[in-house]
Amino acid sequence: MTAAVAIVIGAWVFMPKYFQYGVNTISDFIEIRFDTTTKRIVSILFMFTFVVSFMPVVLYSGALIFNDLFHIDEFLGVSSITAVAIIAFVIGAVGSHI
Repeated sequence: MTAAVAIVIGAWVFMPKYFQYGVNTISDFIEIRFDTTTKRIVSILFMFTFVVSFMPVVLYSGALIFNDLFHIDEFLGVSSITAVAIIAFVIGAVGSHI
């Protein structure tokens, strides 16, 4: 509930500025408001945060579900954590080529 309220308040505060400047992303807004160097720094920070905090959670939770559904650990004769690591590796490797 709190996150929904925060999103609505954030949109109410920032959307008029986005419409005023005619931008679609935060990076575009930062480039107009500051400069290209700042935009690049912020973009690198966004990508780093995505890779460090979001991707591991998505890969690990997907691998847990995949292991629960198909019992890869029993099929391969390895521990559950090893099966999850293998599945996460495969999902990440396949995802990087798509």
